[in-house]
Amino acid sequence: MLWFIVMVAWPFLVVYAAIGDFMTMRIPNWLNLSIFLLFFPAALLAGMPLEQFLWHVAAFCFTLIIGFTLSMTIRFGGGDAKMMAALAIWFGWDLLPAFIAFSAIAGGLLAIAMKAWQMMRVEDTVWNGGRLSKILFRDLDLPYGIAFASGALFVFPESWWASVLFT
Repeated sequence: MLWFIVMVAWPFLVVYAAIGDFMTMRIPNWLNLSIFLLFFPAALLAGMPLEQFLWHVAAFCFTLIIGFTLSMTIRFGGGDAKMMAALAIWFGWDLLPAFIAFSAIAGGLLAIAMKAWQMMRVEDTVWNGGRLSKILFRDLDLPYGIAFASGALFVFPESWWASVLFT
């Protein structure tokens, strides 16, 4: 049962959230809640020590506060904040910096790719200053769920879960 939760259900939900964010620019609450709630039976079935469990919950709380602060101050979606926190609980305090760093790198690469795609689409447009500058310099809405999913899947092999499942 633990193997199914951690190796099948969790990555499926994470990838599903990323694809959904790409397609609709939304991450449904039920999906973030599912990723979050799946942690608890997995931790119980794996016999996660209480101290480890509490550090994972601390990572969730910290990340949720930071995420909602970002969503109130800059263009950072509420669904992105919830997904970041729902994934952070799976990595705990120890791997939280790595998860955030790899998500940020993936987000930067995503922004570059989306801007390049936007510029390729401009190639067929009329090259006048007004229209071109509107297209090139408008804000891009990034489906950051893709970046969070990439960061999570990249960091997972170093997680407590991998050490429990593969030893």
